[in-house]
Amino acid sequence: MNPQEIQQSLEAVINGLTPLAQQLQVPLNKLFEYAIRQNYVIAISDLIYYILGILLTIVFINFLIWGNKKNEKNEYRTNFIELEWPMVIAIVGGIFLLIFDLFLSFNIQLTLARFINPEYMALKDLFNLIIK
Repeated sequence: MNPQEIQQSLEAVINGLTPLAQQLQVPLNKLFEYAIRQNYVIAISDLIYYILGILLTIVFINFLIWGNKKNEKNEYRTNFIELEWPMVIAIVGGIFLLIFDLFLSFNIQLTLARFINPEYMALKDLFNLIIK
């Protein structure tokens, strides 16, 4: 890109953000600072989801182990349907948590980008806001 194209791109961004800043009654330079802060908020909330997902998965794995130990003591269990309630809860909960963790793993790159380079992500969010 030559300097003239960069200048035109910047003017287009400023022209796109000016109505938004006027509508929000916020100076244009503050809008970018707020977008950066919002990226940190999103990244921290995503990180909390990751931690909760991992902790709940650990809890359900422990529940599964405990339920399995309890089922091993039951000598009269003849088939899979007669599982004890901790085992059933652990299996069903584990399946849901694996699905939950799988969906969270798709978002980890975006979360790391919001932590490592919030300015870029703020610009990207503002561009997306202008385009839409």
